Amino acid sequence: MELRPYQQKAVEWLCEHERGLVVAAAGSGKTWVAAAAIQAVANRTPDFAPEIGWIANTKEQVQQAVAALKRFGVWDDHGPDVACAAFGQDWSDYHCLIVDEAHHAPSPTWRKQIESCKGVRWGFTATPWGRDRERNEQLKALFGGNVYVIEREEVASNLCPARVVWLDACDDGLPGRIEAETEKVLSQRLRFRRYQRMPIQQARGEVAWGVCAELGIAGNAARNNLIIATALAHSEQTVVLCNTVAHVKDLAAKINGVPCYSGMPKRAETIQKFREGKIQRIVASTMLDEGADLPCIEVLILCGAGRAEGRVIQRAGRALRPHPGKLAATIYDFKDSTIPLMHRHAQCRAEIYEKLGYAGGFEL
Repeated sequence: MELRPYQQKAVEWLCEHERGLVVAAAGSGKTWVAAAAIQAVANRTPDFAPEIGWIANTKEQVQQAVAALKRFGVWDDHGPDVACAAFGQDWSDYHCLIVDEAHHAPSPTWRKQIESCKGVRWGFTATPWGRDRERNEQLKALFGGNVYVIEREEVASNLCPARVVWLDACDDGLPGRIEAETEKVLSQRLRFRRYQRMPIQQARGEVAWGVCAELGIAGNAARNNLIIATALAHSEQTVVLCNTVAHVKDLAAKINGVPCYSGMPKRAETIQKFREGKIQRIVASTMLDEGADLPCIEVLILCGAGRAEGRVIQRAGRALRPHPGKLAATIYDFKDSTIPLMHRHAQCRAEIYEKLGYAGGFEL
């Protein structure tokens, strides 16, 4: 494998640090960098034979890790050992631990596993930082406080251009029903101590988002009909991303698409068929939000709303990987102009798209 210049620089930096966090955009090839760093250390040390572990977030990422390790000639039946974080493996006997999607590292389950490895720790993520300063500091500390950033400008020439198209649709009278349901649920929740301890605006915001998710997104017939029409209008490889499995199943049945979610039978087979062009449309849950290697995606329809920057970057990043014959990616998102909370979230996403340089991203 011939690495790109920015990838080679990251490998060289890792080889000089026993603990380190590499931050790079989706599609920059972080998995290849990790595998190449292992190979580089092995090449420098003839008797190099440490126990190496690798934490991934999904089964698909486990498969991608193994493929990369094989590509760089540093994997056989004896390891490295690659496992999903959900297994809760103890890495105390390992000399080196690779942590993919390392932004999850501060969570208790991940942190316990990572801290069990006392040797080399290398983390990789596209979206490391959140609004919680304490969490950000924990993330840095887990990787020795050493952070290497691959700037987006270094990666941009290797990514596919993206264009954001804004959609808008809402059932008649739905905004009023959302407001009424929010007040009803809020009055019920305020009977519980957890909500009594919250500032009222925080409690209202939490309740309002739950109501919007149920009525404004999954239960919004006009919005769903526009999703269906948009998907059916395209003959390109299309992915529709939803927040819930129930929404996935409902939309998949109406667009001649294949549902894809955690725990479903033949999930890996479904993804591979889509990758090979044997399936035209996939309707997926949050399991495809991050780390999925599907460069064939030309059309991405984002149904889930929300404003979290990390999730927006991860989701939109699914469509940015280059692929033969793919000139540009089209990302559909929703203005939700008649529902105040959801529209404010859309404005946040528009600012993120503009910062990322997507065409049309700020034309809300």
